Amino acid sequence: MYLMEHETPSYRTFGYFIETMLKPSVEELFSEINNKIFAKDHVDLSHLYIDGSKFEANANKYSWVWKKATEKSRYRLFEKVTELLDEINDDLVSFGIKIDTNSEYVPEYLDEITDRYAKIYEIDETKFVHGKGNRYGRQEEVYQCKNCTDCPYAAECKKMDKNRTIRLNQELTSMHQEVVNNLENIQGALFRMNHSIQSEGTFGIIKNNRWYKRIVRKGMEQVRLEIFLVSIGYNLYKYYNKRLRIKKAA
Repeated sequence: MYLMEHETPSYRTFGYFIETMLKPSVEELFSEINNKIFAKDHVDLSHLYIDGSKFEANANKYSWVWKKATEKSRYRLFEKVTELLDEINDDLVSFGIKIDTNSEYVPEYLDEITDRYAKIYEIDETKFVHGKGNRYGRQEEVYQCKNCTDCPYAAECKKMDKNRTIRLNQELTSMHQEVVNNLENIQGALFRMNHSIQSEGTFGIIKNNRWYKRIVRKGMEQVRLEIFLVSIGYNLYKYYNKRLRIKKAA
């Protein structure tokens, strides 16, 4: 602490520096430090190893949700369901069909309504849908048993009262098989081994060795700032240790 004449900066000083100096440009600082490390150590960026981990939020673990608030939200949802069913009834007038509306609904009743609606309009439910109803490939083949009533294996084969249904997607099955083949070959085994070192080892050091398991700050922007600071600290720590090992070996 020679530059500060051996005076220890306070916690508030660090907080002020982080908020005023680091917060506006923390992402750029993170990127620049990484680029410097990548250039000096000739880091191989051809493969990206991804993993996830859980960190405790800065919140009271004994907090609860008020029953009154949940009931209010639930009945607002029921009102929206009723409005939607009224719109469906307007479409079904020509068929002479009317769906009964209530103040409350159960999932089984709504499932029955959607099934009947799909049959009336001959909606193909075997197509995957993304976004606002945009349909694309990946067709599913659906196979259904005609009668499972007297089948001795019905209890083990299915969990519902309906006949057993099997959905087969050739494209998805081939993609799964490709993933399995990639994981089981020699190159895939090396990637898995390196993944455990690069990704899982990183969280192990941060959480267990450094005892960082709980986020201190609150709010999305503050949490984002803290994660960037922790990541910068870990990258500098790893870079310094590698340089130290090289120096000792020399």
